[in-house]
Parts: sequence; C-alpha cells; structure tokens
Amino acid sequence: MARKNPFQKQRYYNRPWSQLSPKEKLEKILTFWRMAVPAAFTIIYLPLMSLPLDIDGIMLPNLVFLSVYYWSCYQPSLMPFWLAFLLGLMVDFVMVTPAGLHGLALMISAWLLSRQAPYFKSRPFQILWLVCTMAFTLYQTIIYFAIRNLVGDVAQAEAFVIQGVLTILVFPLLAWFHGLLVHHVITN
Repeated sequence: MARKNPFQKQRYYNRPWSQLSPKEKLEKILTFWRMAVPAAFTIIYLPLMSLPLDIDGIMLPNLVFLSVYYWSCYQPSLMPFWLAFLLGLMVDFVMVTPAGLHGLALMISAWLLSRQAPYFKSRPFQILWLVCTMAFTLYQTIIYFAIRNLVGDVAQAEAFVIQGVLTILVFPLLAWFHGLLVHHVITN
C-alpha cells in the first residue's frame, strides 16, 4: 500500500473550515502539525546549544545548523528561508552575537542547500556527511571572521574548531533521529 504524501494539496485545500467534515478538519490539523515538526525540534535544539558547562574549553555542537542542513536537503518545503532566518536570529539572541549574523548565514545556507535537494536525495549518506562537513566549515568560517571583525578580537579560533569537529561528529546521530521523525511522524 502506497503512503499518502501529506504535503500534496488535499481536496479540501480551498474550502472554508465550516464546509469541512470532521475527518477533513482532523486531517488538516494533523497536516499542519506534521509540517511544524522540523521548526519545533530545531527550536528545542537552541537551549541544548547553550547549556552552561563548568568545564572550560568545552563547546557544544551547532544543532541548529545541522537541523537546517538536514531539512533543507531532504524536505526543503519544511525549512523555508524565512524560517531559517528566524532560527538564526534566535541563535544570535541565545549566543549573544550580533543580530542577523546567524540569521543571514542560515538563510543563505538553506537557500543553497534546497537548490541542490534533488541531487542530495539520490546520494549515499557518506556524500551527505562530506557535504555537511564542507558546508559547516564554510558557515563556521564566515561566522568566525564576522564576529572577529564586528566585535573585535574576542573570538577564539580553538573554540570554533572544537565546535566544528563536534558538530560534524554528531551529524549521523541527528540525521538518524530526523529520519525517524520523517518516517514515523511526518509521513504517517
């Protein structure tokens, strides 16, 4: 039995709410919530990126970038550019960086990755991991030099490198988790 794609226009798409049957109303509500899953989980990742740790030199992986990367590659319709920008603004607020820095970088990343989404879907995971490594390296380099030029010489390169390595190492686990979300929550 073929699975029904929740992102196709349903027969009730243009009908007013009052004319929908209870089953159609429930289906419309569930479709909305399924489409909100990527944004909700990415917002949950924000505090996880900035947990206070007592150990000096420990950085946490950039889970927001990984989430934007995953959804832009596999389900670009669930990670629109405006959402990536808003998530980046939230990262700026949480990480106390200049407003719009992560927003612009995540929006550009989402745009570039979503344009290549058909190419990514047919490639093995190792290629996606390599592309993630290159994309995050570019992202992290831009963020580092922007912070260094805008704020001054407060950005420590070692912290950015540690965060980069941790982020790349965490990607397979996050991709597996997002794959579970796609198969068990979004497409059911």
